[in-house]
Amino acid sequence: MEKLVEVRIKQALEFYPRLAEVWETLLWRLERDPECGRRQPVPGNWYALKTPHWAAGRVPSVTVLYQVTERSVTLSSSKIDEL
Repeated sequence: MEKLVEVRIKQALEFYPRLAEVWETLLWRLERDPECGRRQPVPGNWYALKTPHWAAGRVPSVTVLYQVTERSVTLSSSKIDEL
């Protein structure tokens, strides 16, 4: 995971504590099925995955851009879509 992704999530957790549950679920999903995201039309195995927001629970959506190799999944970019 790129440092900027980690920092962005930690900052968002200060405002959206329930985001931790969504983030852990997203990581769990990627560990088990890394190609579950939408394939990106660029060279290499790049994918994007977006979680739905949950307004009632004050949880924004999270979008991650990541690359899949034979040995790893690298989260390269993230975006928090505010409520």
